[in-house]
Amino acid sequence: MLTKKFFKDNPVKENTAQQFAYSILLYDGLEELAVEFSKTRIKRGEEEAEAIKNESSPEALLKRMRGKCDPLNYVLLHMKILEQEETLLPVIIEKLKTSGNDVFIEHSIKLIKKAKTNYCEKLVEMIDEIRSPYALSLVCILIGFLGSESDIELLLRKHAELKSLYPDSDYEQGALLGIIELRERFNLLQR
Repeated sequence: MLTKKFFKDNPVKENTAQQFAYSILLYDGLEELAVEFSKTRIKRGEEEAEAIKNESSPEALLKRMRGKCDPLNYVLLHMKILEQEETLLPVIIEKLKTSGNDVFIEHSIKLIKKAKTNYCEKLVEMIDEIRSPYALSLVCILIGFLGSESDIELLLRKHAELKSLYPDSDYEQGALLGIIELRERFNLLQR
């Protein structure tokens, strides 16, 4: 199903939001290292960090995912949300269908990847209901990390769809990177 010609005809573009998201998901712990390094140079967000540590309200945590959080506290926010994974991840996944908030979408993707439960089946089930092309693009990357060989066909379809609907954007790159991740995980390249 995957041929060298497909990848030659569909190269990975440099410096896209999708490539950045892919790197964060690929290099587990990279974001944590970047935050720790940044905190040695930048002094801010300490009061907010304390507030997040003491927060137990699911609604307040979800609100912070929509942009009400200093980037230096993202890792801490994710840890707090994952403490309530069974309650919050189904809500986050449901909201991912209709959200147009890029910050929320990016948090969601990272959280789903870090979760103990593999939510790929749910993502595949709802993929046609995702309204935001950016969210769809990033969900395709996530499927590459969490999915199985059988998800290649879906990602190829989404790649063609995003490329056709948004020819002047990079949205198809998410599906392409998801396909590449599945190709690497399952050694699927044919001649």
